[in-house]
Amino acid sequence: LLFHASQSWPIAANHLAVIVSAIGFLALSIWLYRKATEFFPLAFVFSCIVLGFPIYQYTIVRKDCILLLLLISCLTILRGGWKSWIQWSVVNLSCCCGVLLHETFAFIAFPVLLLAVKELSCRQLAHRVAYLSPSLFCFVIVLMFHGDASTAQAIHDSWHPLWSQAQVSPEWMHQPFATIQSIGWTTEQGLLQTKGLLQNGLYQPAAWFCVLLLTFMLAGRFLLARHQSKLAEWLQLLIFQLICVAPLFLLGIDYGRWIFLWIVSSMILFTSGYRLPEKIAHHALVQSITNLFVSFISYLPRKEWLLLFFGLPILWGLMNFVNASPVGRFLWEMYSLAR
Repeated sequence: LLFHASQSWPIAANHLAVIVSAIGFLALSIWLYRKATEFFPLAFVFSCIVLGFPIYQYTIVRKDCILLLLLISCLTILRGGWKSWIQWSVVNLSCCCGVLLHETFAFIAFPVLLLAVKELSCRQLAHRVAYLSPSLFCFVIVLMFHGDASTAQAIHDSWHPLWSQAQVSPEWMHQPFATIQSIGWTTEQGLLQTKGLLQNGLYQPAAWFCVLLLTFMLAGRFLLARHQSKLAEWLQLLIFQLICVAPLFLLGIDYGRWIFLWIVSSMILFTSGYRLPEKIAHHALVQSITNLFVSFISYLPRKEWLLLFFGLPILWGLMNFVNASPVGRFLWEMYSLAR
């Protein structure tokens, strides 16, 4: 779409991408400000775990915010009271757009669209699978025919005038790079990056586990005091969405992005009134795990200044982690100016 728009308008495609991405980020910010602040303090909503992440990690010009907006549209449509066939037609249209934009949409959206029914039965689940079948089929087609190295090269070559205009480095002019290059990867090539990360010792996996755990605890603790009776429901949604996005941690090493999608998608679901089906939420094992986390998180301090010292890096590195937080970034900038 951006390619064809840039052929008709006097605006370069990369500038259009920036404009569309900025609008998406602003729209998500406005929605979270209006809706999520009912349940979470403003400091948390604008922290480096939520809306601060795209700013501090330069990921506003990514697809993530638009994917989250499409999730919001699906949830809003399902609560709109439209006729069933119209409702699911528009939901499938939104889902297919999300999947074609980036396959990660399936992980943050499909499970909850299938299971977000208060009293889930096998019959209801079968109906939802049938209703969502066009989107599921689209996802399967994308996985099977995402392209190979020749597809990536053809896409790269079609953008050649833009590379020249944007003065891309000469070594990048003739070979696909970044996301375009990844289109040509096989599943095995994609998994090699994660395999390499795991084979370099326990340092990085341990560091990411700590980041994941701290993010979970902060997200749980910063539910507003007047909504503490819903803490168990919030934690259950967080755990559920983490399980849903877990495969992404094997398919790509942009772990900060996966955590961002996990937290914000969970906030969108919780704020929109979605909860786990009672059969799952009231299961003995789920209840015992939830009660354990509720007891632990209830003892943690709810101090908003803690958010100044925590941020999510896209990729792990000690300096990446330091620069991802407001205080760390400020101190680093002061050090850079003083050198």
